[in-house]
Amino acid sequence: MGLTVRLVHDPAAPDDDDPATDEIAKVERLRYDVYHLEKSLFAGDADHDRRRLRDPQDPGAVIWLALDGDEEVGTIRLLWARHAEFSHHDEETFGVSEFIAIAGPDRVGLISRFIVRPEARGGVVAGLLLDAIAQYCIERRIDVALCDAEPHLVSFYEALGFRPYRAAIDNPEFGLMVPLVMLVSDRPHLQHVGSFVVDMLPDGFPSEVEPELAEMAGRPTDASGSDPLVAISELFARSFDERPLIFEGLDDAQMKRLAARSTVVDFTTGDMLIKEGHASRTVWVLLEGSAEIVRAGRVVAVATRNSLVGELALLHDTRRSADVRATSPGRAIVLSPRTIEDLTEQEPEIATKLLFNLCAHLGRELLKAGTA
Repeated sequence: MGLTVRLVHDPAAPDDDDPATDEIAKVERLRYDVYHLEKSLFAGDADHDRRRLRDPQDPGAVIWLALDGDEEVGTIRLLWARHAEFSHHDEETFGVSEFIAIAGPDRVGLISRFIVRPEARGGVVAGLLLDAIAQYCIERRIDVALCDAEPHLVSFYEALGFRPYRAAIDNPEFGLMVPLVMLVSDRPHLQHVGSFVVDMLPDGFPSEVEPELAEMAGRPTDASGSDPLVAISELFARSFDERPLIFEGLDDAQMKRLAARSTVVDFTTGDMLIKEGHASRTVWVLLEGSAEIVRAGRVVAVATRNSLVGELALLHDTRRSADVRATSPGRAIVLSPRTIEDLTEQEPEIATKLLFNLCAHLGRELLKAGTA
């Protein structure tokens, strides 16, 4: 039967006021499989007997389901401010009311619960879901789209047309998440990044953004008021002796190219960088600040400037063995397997040096532990 994407719930449709359908059940089973079984999330919210994970905001949400034949393989959700009720967490994370105050509820939407089964990742499923939600928003002129992403996925969303606009938030389930916004009317920005949305916009779609919205979506600043992208360039410009060892052997030109491809995250005291039991595979390179590694409630190590945390998961597909929580404000580069794969294809010399340095680091750690 092939791949299909279906709109399975829309509170704006007069005949679609009951979310308890077979297709919604498939959405909830898919969430259970991916969020709980794969990623060990939402254990307290899941219906383990029926293997389903329902969200209390679903009745007011627009929900899509991707099917491969009869099997659910992906889903995505839109909380449209015209109909949805936003939670305290939504307000704290995104500042939804600030956007609504400028654009009105008809133009603001929050994209969430975007998941694809592991075996379907890297294919067309994600693109089909994004096409569906983009078309829905464009037809209704929902031109302020909010979402958040794990740090290593920020570059993926930036290529779609989103941009970070405020400090990362410590999500109780996912850990540190970066709030993002897309202003669909900002054609120059969408064209600049090569967003797929540009070709979907009709001729009459607005192409100007209110100055207040443009200011809110501008590049965020850190607590000191500086631009993180400028600050990271300054950090990379440190002398070779001051750089993290994972960057050993990279010259200034390579460091600048790496900086351009890196996801840089600012964190504050108490933020959860890595959560025990999670399936994420990112490694954090601490450029500034410190964090404690906690296993079974006991602090087993402290990471400081230039340290690596979470490096084993980058090379081995395993669940996190400890919590890593920030003990001071700081800044980190977040590298993922996808980052390394992209570098291998496009910057093989940089990728080779990074992987060699990572292996050397693991060797030193084994020697210190007396196991090699």
